[in-house]
This record gives sequence, structure tokens and C-alpha cells, in this order.
Amino acid sequence: MVVDTVLLQIVACSLSILMLAAGTQKLAYRQQFAGALAAYELAPACSMPLLLWLIPLLELSVGAGLLFAPDRPVFIAVAALLFGVYALAMVINLWRGRHDIDCGCQLGSAPQQISDALVVRNLLLILAAGVLLLPAGERALHWFDYGVICFGVAMACLLYGAGNNLVATHKRLLAL
Repeated sequence: MVVDTVLLQIVACSLSILMLAAGTQKLAYRQQFAGALAAYELAPACSMPLLLWLIPLLELSVGAGLLFAPDRPVFIAVAALLFGVYALAMVINLWRGRHDIDCGCQLGSAPQQISDALVVRNLLLILAAGVLLLPAGERALHWFDYGVICFGVAMACLLYGAGNNLVATHKRLLAL
């Protein structure tokens, strides 16, 4: 299966923006991130100082890698691995009955509780990263294609934000 280069560029740029934003957010709100990370109760306390730097630096590195070298499998694999680890951490805590902890997804704003919907979101992000492993079509990009890429990335970001807001507020919407 060959995928059009425009679609691959949209996916790579969108995932890049997500990873760059996530890494930047974790560095900007280190105390909140530390609290969210500790709340998962999955890593020993002695590893927290390392994880507080390692996770955002990995996200920033992957974000830059997907932006400048989207065809490198290492960046795709690390992105998928990060999304998978985040999903697994949520699943473990949901299984433990700990539905009230902050996912750490929206640091600096209202806390967002972990949920099945966030696990599904992360699985979809793994799938999106996997699309980047498919072979690209053999056509040159034209000026119009760059406009389509920009529009596609903007739409992907808007859809991600809207979906994230629906997940964050779904309990309140159901109570109406």
C-alpha cells in the first residue's frame, strides 16, 4: 500500500506539533507534571527527577525528528512507544479503579481525569504514527500541495483539540 506524500506530511507535521507542545508544556509546568506523574504510582520515587527531564526531552526530540526527518523509523517508533506507555499507564490505573487522577495531558489548565476515551485516543495516535511507516508515493510536491498540507495540519490540530475537549467534558455533558 502506497500513501500519498501529502497525507504523510500532514500526519508527520501534526504529530510533530503534538509532541513539541507536550514536551514544552511538561517543562513549563514542571510542578504540575511532577504531581501528575507521581499520581500514577508506577515509577519509584527515586526515578522521578530523571523522568521529569527524560519524558519532555524525548517528546521534544521526537517532535523535532518528525518535523525534519519524518521518514526516520526511530522517531516514529519512539512516538508510538510514548503513546503506548501513556495508554498502558492509564489502563493500569483504570484497572486499579483510580479514575480520578489527572492524566497530565493538559498541564496549565483544568485537570483532565484518565478515561477509556483517552486510552482510545492514544491508540489512535499509535495508529497515526504507524501510517508514517507506509511507503510514500513517488510524486513531486507542487505549490498547491503545500497549501493542502498546511490546511490538513490545521484541521488535524483543530480536530484533536475538539476531541480532547469532548473527552474532558463528556461527564458534564452526560449529566445535562
